[in-house]
Parts: sequence; C-alpha cells; structure tokens
Amino acid sequence: MKERHELRSVTKNLFNPQFGSIFRTYHNPTYFSRRLCRFSDLYMASISCLLNYDLQFTFYPRRTPLQHEAPLWMDQLCTGCMKTPFLEEMVHIR
Repeated sequence: MKERHELRSVTKNLFNPQFGSIFRTYHNPTYFSRRLCRFSDLYMASISCLLNYDLQFTFYPRRTPLQHEAPLWMDQLCTGCMKTPFLEEMVHIR
C-alpha cells in the first residue's frame, strides 16, 4: 500500500498540477476519461467486423441517464428485463 501511494505521488508530480488526473481520481473517472470513452468505444472481435456496416453508418455512444433520470433507470434495470435468470428459474425452461 505504501509503494502504491508513493508511486501515485511520483506520477502526479510528472504532470502539470493544474491539469489534475488524466483518467481517474481515486475511484472516479475524470471528465476527460468519460468524454474519451463516449467517442472511442467500439468493441469488436476484429477490425473486419466494420465491413458489416455501411460507410455512412454513425456509431452513437451509450446513453447515460441525467441525474434526475437515474432512479427511473435503476427501476427499469431491476424489473427483470435485463436480469440474468437464476438457476432455479432455468430448470423450468425446456
């Protein structure tokens, strides 16, 4: 733990202190990191998967809820539509 703390101090001193952390401040991603993820996340098995898309196709970032929408989104996530079924529930599936 001490070594990690020392390493963190050394790396913070390498950058301009006015900029702050580039990607993460302790457990929280930075604003820069969130913006970068919105525009750079295209996960595919291989680059050739892009051939399945039209050249005019626009990739959109995953929509994140606003602060006043967050409780509504959590309710939707917990209703079961995105829940992984338990083993007992899967026993009845034939």
